[in-house]
Amino acid sequence: DLEATLAGLEDDLAKSRQAAESLLAQLGLWQGELPEAMTLSVPLDSTVQDFSARFRKLEDEGRRLAEREAELSARQGSLQQDLDELGLAGAVPLETDLLAARETREEGWQLIKRRYLMGQDVDLTGYAPAGDADAVYEGHVQEADTIADRLRRESQRVHQRAQLESDLNTVAAEIEALTQRRSEHAAACEGLLEQWGSHWAPAGMEPLSPDEMKEWLARLVGVRTAAERVADLTRRRDEARAAVAEAAQGLADELAALSEDVHGAQGELG
Repeated sequence: DLEATLAGLEDDLAKSRQAAESLLAQLGLWQGELPEAMTLSVPLDSTVQDFSARFRKLEDEGRRLAEREAELSARQGSLQQDLDELGLAGAVPLETDLLAARETREEGWQLIKRRYLMGQDVDLTGYAPAGDADAVYEGHVQEADTIADRLRRESQRVHQRAQLESDLNTVAAEIEALTQRRSEHAAACEGLLEQWGSHWAPAGMEPLSPDEMKEWLARLVGVRTAAERVADLTRRRDEARAAVAEAAQGLADELAALSEDVHGAQGELG
């Protein structure tokens, strides 16, 4: 029965179109009609998988950099605390302090030697404004000796301070290098995002992450499958309509021919 077949197809088409429109509404991120969804230009699955791996690699690297940054920050804080505590126990003399004291002592000795031993006209006012050059020199000698004695007595603390300062400098250099690496990593992430977005530009879309777009593409496949069913049912419905119309026309032609035959027979009888 052609009409029953057509009615069944009309019903199936209406239900299929409704289901396809529902799937299309649930697709998200893109607005368009079913026919447009069939030809929408989107990245291949292999492209999405490639970007997923690249994003994951950058995420792993970013996590490692953040963890290293936290470790270095904690290390820096611990070293600085140790150095501060060492300072609270009293100032720790340095080799540079001893060198400076000895240079001051030597400069004073050279002035005094030139004035009193060599008989040169040397102005000592700048060196000893109060005129007590011998006392000033003696003070410089004692200061140098005191620093030297402290360096010998506190050699362990001196070494500890030097080690702490060296370690702090090392950590600071690592932090500086890490900061540069973090900047490069941020630039790499931005560049990858731009590349990822360019693959979706033909579809006029702002993509989510590759993993999320995998799910979106799976929903798009569902929409396209539903759209293909709508297209197939539309074709079959149109063919059924044409068959019904053709059958109706054939019946009409037969009736017309039969009518002519009846009229012809009546004319002959009349």
